[in-house]
Formats: sequence, C-alpha cells, structure tokens
Amino acid sequence: VGTRSLVQILNDSTAAINTTGLTITQDAAIRAAYFNQTANGRVLEIESAATSAAMFYSIPTGLTTGAMWSNQADTTLTTGSLVDISSNSADVSARNLFSITNDNALATGAICIRAKQDSTARGISIDCTHATYNGNALDIDVDRAANSAYDFLECTSGNVADAEARIRGDGEI
Repeated sequence: VGTRSLVQILNDSTAAINTTGLTITQDAAIRAAYFNQTANGRVLEIESAATSAAMFYSIPTGLTTGAMWSNQADTTLTTGSLVDISSNSADVSARNLFSITNDNALATGAICIRAKQDSTARGISIDCTHATYNGNALDIDVDRAANSAYDFLECTSGNVADAEARIRGDGEI
C-alpha cells in the first residue's frame, strides 16, 4: 500500500492456467533465494485469493534426515515468538487451526508432535480463556477399542526412567 515495485511479474490472464510466474532452479548445494531485510519490516508477505488450495505448498522430493523447515532464531528473542499462528474467523464450522498428519501406517516410529524444553518453564501450556468454556482442554481419541495393550497417557520423570502415572486404553489408572 503506497509503495512502488522495483520488479514485478504479472500474469493477469485467468486463462493462463499452465503459467508459472517465477521459477528458480539451483543445482548447487546452497540456497536458491535469499532475502535480507535490514529495516523493521516484513521480509516476505504472501497474499492469496485461494479458497480451498494450499497457500504454501512444499514438495521435499529427497529429504531423509534433514528438516523440511528449520527456524534457527538468534539469541536476541525476548518476548516475541518463533511462530505465531492466529485465526480471527467468526465462522462456527468445525476446523483445525493446526493439523499434523502421519499418513503412512508403516511409519511406526514417527512422532507427530514433540516439545523439548531445556529450561524450567512449561513444556506445553493449554489455556482455554472463554468465561463459559465447557469443552475438553485436551481430547485424546484412539480408534482401537478399549484394551490394556496401549496407554492413553503416560507420565514419566527421571529421563523417562520412572513411570509416575499411566492411564491405560481400558481406562485403568
């Protein structure tokens, strides 16, 4: 708003469905694009009119031991956040604001979410702030029928050496 563009790539034809606005190919083992914002402004801003397509889509074709996305913050972070995701939609439809899916049943060692806290603050905090809140702060759903062969929850200490509490799949505590 109120700015000028030094470089602009414009495809203003809705019929040009097989047109890619910008392609960067980098054969060397170094970054393909670099942005250096030296003032207090956004580095990258993406606006999309998509209603059902992914706004950001990544295809890691050979990734094995690396990370698809890595954010190495420098040590100047104080009260900010590494990731801040916010939705302000008043729509009452059921939806997930953050969703992680392991889509391969053979990936038995895959952990969907891991939080590692190296300091003394909470590892995970759930804060339900509505004055008339009446839902579950944490909902655990297992498709398998009640059975003692799995646990809903296991609480350990001593670097996982001591099992302090366990809620089994058959409801036993």
